[in-house]
Amino acid sequence: MRERCENQFAPFGVTPAEWGVIAHCRHGINTPAGLAECLGINRGAITRLLDSLEGAGLVARTPNPADGRSTLVLLTPHGESVSRQMAESAAEIHRAYVSGLSSGEQDELLRLLRLVIQTMPGQSHRGNECPGV
Repeated sequence: MRERCENQFAPFGVTPAEWGVIAHCRHGINTPAGLAECLGINRGAITRLLDSLEGAGLVARTPNPADGRSTLVLLTPHGESVSRQMAESAAEIHRAYVSGLSSGEQDELLRLLRLVIQTMPGQSHRGNECPGV
């Protein structure tokens, strides 16, 4: 699965981990702490991912006007464009992996995966805040 994602995202110059950041930004998770929490990674890892995405012109970090202690992460216009194209690629991957399942089976799979994530130690809140969970 990872190899397929890497191959599908390679033309965009984005790794699967970077796509995770972009996808969450698309859905309103816009602080480094929020992104790290949703992705289940530490602050150092999110900083490295954001550095890479910012260097590629896909995201911009700006001071949070509501809280001077935090930073907002926003997709740039280029990042918005790339994210739309990547979302289509991600949807293709998803369709390929679930094509052998009926609609009901797909719903059940999603329900069970959400249950697994929500019952992981320390992760019970994720499903309420993170898109795609």
